[in-house]
Amino acid sequence: RRREVLGPLSDRLHDQMKLGRLVVADPIEASEVFWNLCSASIYRRMLMTTAPTYNKREIRRIVSRAVAIFLAAFGAPEGAGKSTPK
Repeated sequence: RRREVLGPLSDRLHDQMKLGRLVVADPIEASEVFWNLCSASIYRRMLMTTAPTYNKREIRRIVSRAVAIFLAAFGAPEGAGKSTPK
């Protein structure tokens, strides 16, 4: 079930690993981490209110924060994955 839900994201992360942009041991686990980063504040708000709503600005902020945290944890060191001309 986990693969069904996280598969497309996991595939994308795996592609980024092959390009040297991410340092990830398990793409499924990394996709789960990213999913949790994106959904944690949304889930918390759902617990506190009956029907939380989000505008585009809030969604962008949540996802941008998740991307920044994810890349801080799994991003390849600066310059890694870039090919050098021969």
